[in-house]
Amino acid sequence: MIDWFFTRARGDRLAFDHGEDQGRHLLTGALGRRRFVVHAAPRPGGGADATLLSSD
Repeated sequence: MIDWFFTRARGDRLAFDHGEDQGRHLLTGALGRRRFVVHAAPRPGGGADATLLSSD
């Protein structure tokens, strides 16, 4: 899921990074002063739990 968003955002005006920490995927980015981070972890049996944090 995160890879899809990472690929779609590439080339837009976003400055962002994609990484992994203890089995969770992290997508962090910025657009001007705005910042965001998405934490996503796979669920047993399929799917993912995700958290979006943003600031303005």
